[in-house]
Amino acid sequence: MNIKFRKWLKYGMLGTLALAGFSACSDDHFDIKSSTPKQTLWEEIASNPQLDSLKMILERTTFTVDEFSKTSKLTYAQLLNSSQTFTIWAPENGTYNAAKWLALLDQGKNREVEKQFVRNHIARYNFAGVNGGDTIKVTLLNSKVVNYILPETTIKNIKIDGNVQAATNGSLHLLKGEVPFASNLYEAIEFTPGLDSLYNFLHEDDTLMFDKRASTPGATVNGQVQYVDSVFYISNKVIGSLYLWQNEDSLLMGIFPSNNAWAAAKAKVSKFFNYKDKYPYREDNTTTILWNKFDKDSMADVRIKNVILGQIVTSLGKQPGYDVENTTLEYFKNFMDNTDSIVRGGYTSVDDPNLYAPYVQSLVAGADPFEVSNGYCYKVDKYNYLPSKSWHHTIRVEAEYSFYQDVNGFSSALKNGTYYGSTVYLSSINRNDSIKGIVSNNAFAYFPGSSSASQPTVSFKIPGIQSGKYDIYAVMVPLNMDQKNVSTEDTKRNNFQATIVYDYNDKNGRNISEQAKNEETGGNTFETRPGVVDSVLLFKDFEFPYSFVGAEPSYPLIQLRSVVRSAAQRKEFDPALYIDCFLFVGKDDETDL
Repeated sequence: MNIKFRKWLKYGMLGTLALAGFSACSDDHFDIKSSTPKQTLWEEIASNPQLDSLKMILERTTFTVDEFSKTSKLTYAQLLNSSQTFTIWAPENGTYNAAKWLALLDQGKNREVEKQFVRNHIARYNFAGVNGGDTIKVTLLNSKVVNYILPETTIKNIKIDGNVQAATNGSLHLLKGEVPFASNLYEAIEFTPGLDSLYNFLHEDDTLMFDKRASTPGATVNGQVQYVDSVFYISNKVIGSLYLWQNEDSLLMGIFPSNNAWAAAKAKVSKFFNYKDKYPYREDNTTTILWNKFDKDSMADVRIKNVILGQIVTSLGKQPGYDVENTTLEYFKNFMDNTDSIVRGGYTSVDDPNLYAPYVQSLVAGADPFEVSNGYCYKVDKYNYLPSKSWHHTIRVEAEYSFYQDVNGFSSALKNGTYYGSTVYLSSINRNDSIKGIVSNNAFAYFPGSSSASQPTVSFKIPGIQSGKYDIYAVMVPLNMDQKNVSTEDTKRNNFQATIVYDYNDKNGRNISEQAKNEETGGNTFETRPGVVDSVLLFKDFEFPYSFVGAEPSYPLIQLRSVVRSAAQRKEFDPALYIDCFLFVGKDDETDL
């Protein structure tokens, strides 16, 4: 039975290398002098005394599909003696440190020798990206792209010795040295000492899967199909998102937590993703409690991975003023030492995703960068990321977005079809320019009572809450915000209470909640200020015990209840609530600083 492998990563195909089925193009790319070759590539190598060291390495290096797979019994000597077509650039004895690679094989590091040396000197004829003219871009078996310059007879600046030697299954070039190998960002994790913890973290979810559709069925024995060609692939929940790290055409910066920093990194991130086994929720217009259940450890693992991996790589091509065409290690180091900011891109509802000095420099303090094939890396021994600047972001919920309305929590409010309240849009025509402050999106929501005597309660779902601390604000709009010529003196204000609902007690059938206290008055009501868009602090350092990221449709809720009880209060306050948005501002612990 033939066994084939391919590597499928959840978000796309990153590479396929099978032992059969390669095609070849013509020999026109190479100046092959022999018209009638009689020996295979392996026979050419084995018979050439200048290649004795290479011969020993090829005889001992075995073929693997990728870094996840077990070593096979097929050696590269056998592969090069097959009918498959290859081009080999073979370093001659004494022009490179062959003892280094043989010593690694003695240590059982087959994959390292295969990736960095053997495949770094072999290509298929039908390699990708062939240019016209004097320079051919050769894609080697390890996916590295190198320049084969015909007039200079060099490959990656290594001189080719003599003419190309033809073989029955390809062509052989003798080299005056070893083609230098450079890891890309992804490979650097595997091959750089001190990054084992990060490497194991990436690959702990690898699973070998059988691809029935790609395999070739044979006879049926005892009711079971016997496959003549069996194709397997490696599935990984995380690695597929890291294709950028392997892109040899990119220019990237990587910040890798070392083994020394790893425990601190996981501890710092994991506390924001504390989960429980089940989360309560209600469908709209129902009172029945339903439960969203999942494996809390698996959920936490995925979220922690997303956060840690999301901080590691940044594109240098996006940095204003960075000269990607003339970059060097020294140029990069100088840039990092002196830059005012790093453009990260991405989106958060409020926070600037970019990083600024001196925070940028603190992330790599004490570490020196090193060069990889698609950029530069730091291996850091301290995980200096601040949660509030990296993953524990501010959450903004717009009151005018009906999606966030928890309709079950509304009471005594005027319903407008399926949802409550009305949206007011601001423009130069209706905006009262005497009011200080900005209304986000130039829109707010107006929630009147269901009757003139009603004191409405409104309730909103808060997405993306982590198990961390937040300062929580209600951004309230003056009642004359959309009344261009109405003075502040003639305008009533809001007076309200606020509550956070974050769990449910299924034993007594009640919500688990906390009511906000006014730190200025000591009471439990809040008054809006006249003439300003007012960010009212409801909770300071409120800590959610559980993360809700991924627990949808379960959400924590924020509820405001209008409090206008007496005739005197009605002269000063309007029961209708005028709300721009809610802000949940992520906070750092002292231990994070």
